[in-house]
Amino acid sequence: MIEENTVSETHTDFPVVEFNHFAFAALLRRLRMDARFTTSDTAKVVGIKSRKTWENWEKSIGQPSVFQYFQAGLGMGYRLDELTKMVCEILVPEVQPNPVE
Repeated sequence: MIEENTVSETHTDFPVVEFNHFAFAALLRRLRMDARFTTSDTAKVVGIKSRKTWENWEKSIGQPSVFQYFQAGLGMGYRLDELTKMVCEILVPEVQPNPVE
């Protein structure tokens, strides 16, 4: 006898986050440009075969995996907390940290 699955609750208290692919593509470009890396340099850091792949990601044609994003950023000299903050600002732009009083 197969028991009915009672765990399939819908969690409505979690906000739905719209991912802005164009803002993420702009972030990838900004990271690379600020670090003064070429697209070829960045492709090597990420371990992808072609600079064209990175260039496509910067044009919002596809996107890197989470691992590739962090691998690229760390390889360009950014800290993990910086990379996390930058991508979170894209995911949840309306949330601002409370100012210290």
